[in-house]
Amino acid sequence: MLEPQSTVLFALLVVMFGALMWRIVVGRRIVLRVLAAGLAFVTAMLFGVLGVNRYYGYYQTWGRDADRPRGPERRGGHPAARDQARRRHAGRHAGRQPRPALSWPSSRGTWCG
Repeated sequence: MLEPQSTVLFALLVVMFGALMWRIVVGRRIVLRVLAAGLAFVTAMLFGVLGVNRYYGYYQTWGRDADRPRGPERRGGHPAARDQARRRHAGRHAGRQPRPALSWPSSRGTWCG
C-alpha cells in the first residue's frame, strides 16, 4: 500500500505538505510555525526523492535494499579477488617510474616537481 512507487504515498505527502503550509499561515506561535516549516521542508524533500525514484524505478519495494550486498562484496568484491587484481595491475606497470607530483610554484614562478 505505501510502497515507494505507490500513488497513495504521494497523495499522503501532498496532503501532509498542504496541512503543514496551512499551519504556517494560520499559526500564531512562532515556535509552531518554525516547526511546521521544518516538517514541510522534510515532506517536500521526501516527495522529491520518491518522485525521482518513481521516474527512474530504483526501488519497487522497501525490502529491495536488504538484498543488496554488504561487507567486502559491496566495496569491490571479495578480498582474494581484489588481491589478484592488484597483482595483475602491479605486473603490468612493473618497470615504470611514477611521475612526480607537482607542488606549489617556486619563487621564480615555475612549478616545482
